[in-house]
Amino acid sequence: MKEHVWIDSERFEDENSKIKKVLKNGVLQISFTGLNEALIVLNENGHESSMKSQELGFKIVEFLANKTKEYVERYNLNFVLSGNENLEVSKYFVEIDRVIFGKVKGVTDKDFYINSFVFSNDIENTIKCMYKYGIGYGVIKYIE
Repeated sequence: MKEHVWIDSERFEDENSKIKKVLKNGVLQISFTGLNEALIVLNENGHESSMKSQELGFKIVEFLANKTKEYVERYNLNFVLSGNENLEVSKYFVEIDRVIFGKVKGVTDKDFYINSFVFSNDIENTIKCMYKYGIGYGVIKYIE
């Protein structure tokens, strides 16, 4: 806040000031990573090899989107849900999970989690998920 790059932030002279009035002018991003790896743990299959896993992935994203909408309504702030696009974050979480759970095939036996979410090489499924669950941006879609 000391840099005064946010609207109204010049009003805050100390770090203990309430910042909600400043935060209302910005976006509070809730990101996720490793959805495919979570599906492997929960369903023994990733999104690419199982329609059941894909549907579970959709349900997980729907839950996250609904929670985000709940926070918007409860706190009257601009929360958004997006897939993570930061590779360093994806690497960091794999390292933590490897320490806690050891090497899990297809999950912690690699260098990073899949950023964001990738449901299949069929873009229709990704678009379906984005619109159905309210994720309009912040998603990385890889098509090979």
